[in-house]
Amino acid sequence: MAKQHVNKPLSVFSIFLLYALSLSGLSFAGGPRDVEGDGTYYRWNPNQPVKFTIDQEAQFDPSLAKLVRNAFQAWADISTAALTFSDEGFLSQDINVENYESYFGIGSDNPPILPENPIIIDSNGAITDDLFGSGASSSVLGFAGPRFFNVPNREIISAWAVLNQKLTNDDTFPRVIRHELGHLLGLDHAQGFQENADQVNSWGMAVPLMYPYMLSRGPDGPITDDIAWFSWMYPTENFAVETGTIKGRVLRRSGAAFQGANVVATPVFENSDGTFRRDRREVTSVVSDFLWQGTGEYELPGLRPGKYLVSIEPIRGQFTGSSGVGPFDVRPTNFPVDFYDQNESFEEDPTLKTVVEVVAGSVVTGIDIIANEVVNDLKSLGDDDEMLYEFPEGFHFPFYGKVYS
Repeated sequence: MAKQHVNKPLSVFSIFLLYALSLSGLSFAGGPRDVEGDGTYYRWNPNQPVKFTIDQEAQFDPSLAKLVRNAFQAWADISTAALTFSDEGFLSQDINVENYESYFGIGSDNPPILPENPIIIDSNGAITDDLFGSGASSSVLGFAGPRFFNVPNREIISAWAVLNQKLTNDDTFPRVIRHELGHLLGLDHAQGFQENADQVNSWGMAVPLMYPYMLSRGPDGPITDDIAWFSWMYPTENFAVETGTIKGRVLRRSGAAFQGANVVATPVFENSDGTFRRDRREVTSVVSDFLWQGTGEYELPGLRPGKYLVSIEPIRGQFTGSSGVGPFDVRPTNFPVDFYDQNESFEEDPTLKTVVEVVAGSVVTGIDIIANEVVNDLKSLGDDDEMLYEFPEGFHFPFYGKVYS
């Protein structure tokens, strides 16, 4: 067997946060969660079922065990994904704040692999508070992800999930479990189409399950964006045949690769007057340069045949660290929502649109977008922001005996 490697320090997780409606309250790849510098990513071996074992506490509460099993079933029911699961029953002990560190080997030089992939019920939030600090259980709904990798094979071999039951109710806890299992299975957070989250009362059901924050209204299970990326990681033979893909690059006005824009494909329908209306219910998204190649490339898989608009938008500033979207915590935000247009330029009207047609079994390439970045507005810069500055023609300055222009 290939040598086994620790994924990363056990203090690093994908964290699911309670959502403040104003977004003023309160990593990865934007598709696959864990990506190497060569553009490869980690996933479970699709030829073997993923084992899971439920905290002993749920053995005495059948409703809890049923929630966990139903959550795995929600991912198993995706017809274009090939991954399967094996229910290994219950842990032999209750994992709580008194014993979780020794059970997981936190702080140990040789922590146990735990191939049973434990699903821990943090009933009073004590584990969450102990790990992240007093009061964390009032905002952190759960955390999960791989624990060990087989690096040569790019395989996940062990993972865990800790579910904070303190904050949840009968409506929200199933959503929390299904979200955290998405991380356990290798998925990153997704922004989707941010306008849907901003208009949560009308469009909350169209926000991906893997959105970093718990909305007041949201889907009970995987939807279009989640299904596309789960299927991309674990495709059935029919996935590439039944769906299409859009690929391209996002570039800065300088021509350099744009890393960290949210790229969105939205289905459109043509109106009788020749205009188009978007179907915001079926959105697929990804972060530009999500495979960390320095090219600004993106891929939007799992698209149903039809016509699409492709656009870029900033990733919300709050989405960083363990609640991040994509691999870049620092990314430009000084650009508007900008649609793909066949006459792309950094000076064109960003609302101009060219429809992209997707055919089943095909890949549409060359859908490149040049961001309409704001320049020379230095007073608007905040901490860690960046902005291009264009000097006027003929500008020059002396420096240590030389003149630069």
